Amino acid sequence: MTGNSTAWKMVEIGNLIFREIELPGFSGQQKENNKAMRRIKLTVAYDGTAYKGWQLQPNGVTIEKMLNKALSDLLKEPVCVIGASRTDSGVHARGNVAVFDTESRIPGDKFCYAVNRGLPEDIRVVESEEVPLDWHPRKQNCVKTYEYQILNCKIEVPTRRLYAHFCYYPLNVEKMNEAAKYLIGEHDFISFCAANHQAEETVRRYSDMVYRLAFARTGNTADAEDVYQEVFLRYLRSDPQFTSEEHRKAWLLRVTINCAKKLHAAPWRRRTEPLSETLEAPSPEGEALWEELRRLPDKYRTVLHLYYYEDMTTEEIARLLDRSPATVRSQLMRGRDRLRVLLEEG
Repeated sequence: MTGNSTAWKMVEIGNLIFREIELPGFSGQQKENNKAMRRIKLTVAYDGTAYKGWQLQPNGVTIEKMLNKALSDLLKEPVCVIGASRTDSGVHARGNVAVFDTESRIPGDKFCYAVNRGLPEDIRVVESEEVPLDWHPRKQNCVKTYEYQILNCKIEVPTRRLYAHFCYYPLNVEKMNEAAKYLIGEHDFISFCAANHQAEETVRRYSDMVYRLAFARTGNTADAEDVYQEVFLRYLRSDPQFTSEEHRKAWLLRVTINCAKKLHAAPWRRRTEPLSETLEAPSPEGEALWEELRRLPDKYRTVLHLYYYEDMTTEEIARLLDRSPATVRSQLMRGRDRLRVLLEEG
């Protein structure tokens, strides 16, 4: 479930932190060679019928997995893309965006042609370009559009069976458009789900997030799993109500932090284990980074985790941790500085 996902996430946070503290990245290059590192943006289209969504999954083939493999085979180096948006199993996309870092000298606009040779015919990189090293796909102003197609005719058309919902009876388009007006705006529709489905959807959506934070706070998989289970048990037992999905996410993050604190104070708490004994790290450099991150004080480690792993702004972190935005920014800066020192000493 979460071990491989956490290990791959280390690549993302590693690339970002190494970049910001101006240290060599996961490729193991020296600082002077790091200037040759480039960030390539990919615009990806795919038919999601045969895939378990975008994000890496331990027990299924995903779009991200296929991109990583094709790029790694092409460049003869480990590559892990960072996507702008996840899509669920069976969902298609015309223009999802991802980035990866490389020292390859292939022109940015030629990567699409090169990598498509190694991709299956239901995945295509339709455009590629070089972007600044600090350009992150999930921190841009963007719009995400979902399109749902209805095939309204007497007999279903076989070639559209995977891409449209078939409806044989006449539809009142005027009334449908009138009803659709109620969907405009920002709403929380999870209350329309059955109780069991609502709980399952919450676990599905936030399981990786809770586990990653639990592991970052506790330092080993056994304790992280205990915290993970405790968080979702509390959620199921208390059945909290929220006015928005952001409030639900904040509640889960706050409870995860509190449960980890409680576990940390327990006299029987397990010792911190080396990463190599708990997760399959993507690289020795990734393991080194993770070990040094865990040596930081909680106040720095938590802020770094929320900022890089969960893509939270300093204002959002401040509200969650009940600190001022200025304090969060200061802790983020000091945490990076301390991490730089630890890595240089190591």
